[in-house]
Amino acid sequence: MSLKETYITAVINLLDTKADFAGVVAGLRHALTARGHEQLERSILEGLARNYQARNVSSAVLTVAARSAVEKYTKEIITLTKNLNSASVIINPDIVGGYIYEESGIRHDASYKSALLKLYRQITN
Repeated sequence: MSLKETYITAVINLLDTKADFAGVVAGLRHALTARGHEQLERSILEGLARNYQARNVSSAVLTVAARSAVEKYTKEIITLTKNLNSASVIINPDIVGGYIYEESGIRHDASYKSALLKLYRQITN
């Protein structure tokens, strides 16, 4: 675990115990200054924002390249999620094909675009 992730985990644990937000941030700033880690403050706060944003995402989002892909990948998505009915569907032709399913901060990317990018990176490295 990186130093940034350690700070983020510590702050989340304090906030989950219903500690005062302003007091926790003040304590974080004091700890960062005392240890000479002031440069991490912005990335820690951004990480906290992402973490809490992911926690608050309760609805599922299914992104496909075309409307017809919803029916094509329904079985596969249901095995992942157990419930496709609650997902909102977004049509995004940029993913080329396949699908991207996001729920509760977890992303399952089975898009052709990401597969092609992965292949490209493997070939060029």
